Amino acid sequence: MPAPVAGQTARTLQGVGWLAISPLAVELPFWAGTWLGLFPTWQTLGAQALAAAFVIGSYFAAEYVRIKRPRRLAAARRVDAQVSS
Repeated sequence: MPAPVAGQTARTLQGVGWLAISPLAVELPFWAGTWLGLFPTWQTLGAQALAAAFVIGSYFAAEYVRIKRPRRLAAARRVDAQVSS
């Protein structure tokens, strides 16, 4: 969901003149802009790529914090307990 929003926001910023328009040599159907926020400019596609990377990176960071880091800390505690015994 954040990728279409980022693309549409970038397109709106282009429409009011706050963001440059660098067109691509690609023809996209009208529904791609309406439903997916895909517009044939570098700025809109770049905004969507950044938003998608942020969401995917956030997922992996949350998984690390929720699962992998507690397991690693528990293993370190077990090793410390065995060493001190």
